[in-house]
Amino acid sequence: MAISENGHIAETGNKMHHEERIVIVGGGFGGLCFAAALHKVGLKAVVLEQSDKLRPQGTTIALWKNGMRILELFGLADQFRSMYLNVPGVEHLNQYGRRLAILDYSHCEGGPHEMRCVERKVLLEAIAGQVPQGTIRLNSRVTNIKKSETSPNVTNLELQDGSTYSAKVVVGFDGVNSIVGSWLGLEKPKSVGQLEVRGMAEFHNGYNFPKLLRLFYGRTVRIGILPMTATKVYWFVIWNDSSE
Repeated sequence: MAISENGHIAETGNKMHHEERIVIVGGGFGGLCFAAALHKVGLKAVVLEQSDKLRPQGTTIALWKNGMRILELFGLADQFRSMYLNVPGVEHLNQYGRRLAILDYSHCEGGPHEMRCVERKVLLEAIAGQVPQGTIRLNSRVTNIKKSETSPNVTNLELQDGSTYSAKVVVGFDGVNSIVGSWLGLEKPKSVGQLEVRGMAEFHNGYNFPKLLRLFYGRTVRIGILPMTATKVYWFVIWNDSSE
């Protein structure tokens, strides 16, 4: 077993059998947040991640008030408030840049408004730091799930490297091609008929965009620009897929 520099990630590969109470399949935001929340209330779990490192799957993510509340529970909110801008509202424009409307959320009901666009890698590593050493098992691709033949309350998981796990609770956060979802008999995801490209631009000398989420509307295209910091901006383009 190898431990990474931050002391929170363990690799498996010893082809052993592991007995756990709770096994979480998938080491993305959902799986790690769930593991951290269980740890908060004194429940031990392990996270099986198929990759050889944590993968943030993208560059940025927008956190609204509900997302910031989760970071509050983990004691991480102030760290991210100091790093990323709070965006007070949305400016809607047509395809020619003419303003259609501005929605100001800064004085909305239910307490102070928050909407911050943060870097996925930074957020994922921060959440990973909330779980005990050895919780996250890398290189742990689950290839088969089945109920135990001898214990009706136990589920067995087989890994690609030959290791096996048995658990009383199995939770799936393993993405669009979920093996847990397939085992449960869930339908495969269907396309919603839209495509999206996202990215982050960095302006070393700053930028002159308003500190608002700006949305540009065309007939079949929507473009968004969202400030992150004084030098970083998140952008996205969404369009309808005519092949659908």
